Amino acid sequence: MDEYYHDDDIADLLGISVAGLRNKVDAGDALPPHTKLPRIRARLWPKKETHDWIRQFLIKQAAEAGRLTGNRRGRPPKQQRGQR
Repeated sequence: MDEYYHDDDIADLLGISVAGLRNKVDAGDALPPHTKLPRIRARLWPKKETHDWIRQFLIKQAAEAGRLTGNRRGRPPKQQRGQR
């Protein structure tokens, strides 16, 4: 049998309030897939699909490390201004 999260679990997982989660659902914002059963007010969020949805936003460490070691934008620090 599948396991599900409730609204308060998803709100905690995303770092927002339950009211904020409800606003995002009503606004049609990008959120994990959820199920709303007939005549039941609560939404159910499948755990596997929720974690798959979050996983798609993970930043790849190798790509991030390469980006951070390249030339930085903006004015160089005082120590580097005299070296150029």
